[in-house]
Amino acid sequence: WAPGVQARRLRDDGVHRSSLLRLKPGARLERPAGMDDECLLVEGEAFLADRLMQPGDYLLAPADAPGRAVQTDGGAVLFLRSGGRG
Repeated sequence: WAPGVQARRLRDDGVHRSSLLRLKPGARLERPAGMDDECLLVEGEAFLADRLMQPGDYLLAPADAPGRAVQTDGGAVLFLRSGGRG
């Protein structure tokens, strides 16, 4: 995934992929365009694009959304579900 990011794949049905990600303090993850991402922050704090997320916050990043990076200063755990449109 990226330096400082540990991932556990939970499900992959060939269309959608669900993963649990643990980001160490200072980690940054660039998410590729071309797929929708659903993100639920489980623990810690993280910035998705320019939005600060805290535990329980949910964000849908459409496939064509700009600024798809995830980064954290203090570490975070998030649930990520990605997949193509339609």
